[in-house]
Amino acid sequence: MVLGCTVYIFYLLCAGVICILFYFRIIQRSVSTMKNESDKEKCIHVYRSIQILEKSFNSYPMNKIVPVMVFGVPSVEIITLFVSINFYHEIALPGFLVFPLIGLNAFLNNICVFTLASMVHNALEKALLALRKKMTNLHRGCNRSVIHRQLKACSVLKVKFGSNYIDRGTPLVIQNFCINQTMSLTLVKANTMKI
Repeated sequence: MVLGCTVYIFYLLCAGVICILFYFRIIQRSVSTMKNESDKEKCIHVYRSIQILEKSFNSYPMNKIVPVMVFGVPSVEIITLFVSINFYHEIALPGFLVFPLIGLNAFLNNICVFTLASMVHNALEKALLALRKKMTNLHRGCNRSVIHRQLKACSVLKVKFGSNYIDRGTPLVIQNFCINQTMSLTLVKANTMKI
């Protein structure tokens, strides 16, 4: 079961994010070499193509993989941290080592996968800002309303789960949640032991 989900995480989520990040490099290259109207149209066409790719990419992981990673992996981390902190003296040593290993795996999964997914939002936000800056500098006297509408149609791309998306703060927010919940459970256990 765990191995089956890992295949989806690595070959769908991570590979899709890396693919979008490679397309980001193409946008950066086309923005840096943009000199005239045809280059501008080509750059906007590439960005809109990547927007379509992002919509089709988000259709599957948004409902199946990312919610499990947002709710399931932190739950595993909370439980393993709680057991590692509170039951280290009650579980025999060879069996106890499973909990810190699973906790470390969940921690690394949270940090690495969510940081990778947040790179889509961060990198394409920078590319869109560079595109806007280059287009406004390139076409100062031209029809500004058309340029403004074209740029407004190019929204920032992101990896979504439900109606939310993963940004640069998501890995830290998840780790903060895991640590807070683990400490809350530890305090509840300590208070019940005193009674």
